[in-house]
Amino acid sequence: MSFRIRNQVQLVGRLSQALHCQRLSDESLVVNTQLVLDDAIPASEDHHGRLFHLVGWSRVAESMHRNLSGGQRIMVQGRLVNKRQYHKGLSYYRTEIHVSEFMLLQEPPCNNYRRSNATINVPATT
Repeated sequence: MSFRIRNQVQLVGRLSQALHCQRLSDESLVVNTQLVLDDAIPASEDHHGRLFHLVGWSRVAESMHRNLSGGQRIMVQGRLVNKRQYHKGLSYYRTEIHVSEFMLLQEPPCNNYRRSNATINVPATT
């Protein structure tokens, strides 16, 4: 039996900020945002270790731009990409999740009901 190892990650959390959209010179769209894993963390606490940088490209970015905004609870699936950046002579490493699919998780309209989450599937590709 052979196994194929894949670079894949799947996370559930809240978008900590609004999406930053940028149109590139080839007219493709790139979307950047951040995901916080635990939605019970007070805003004053440090999110170190629970904050992930999300990047969406092309069709995924178009779908993210249409359907997501800051504060929403989502599930993302993608691959890990490590980047090395230089700033004032120092090098920094940043791990990003390049999103291949996402799903918007919607809270129930009233807290008096059962605390299960309804899901809305949002296809990333057309």
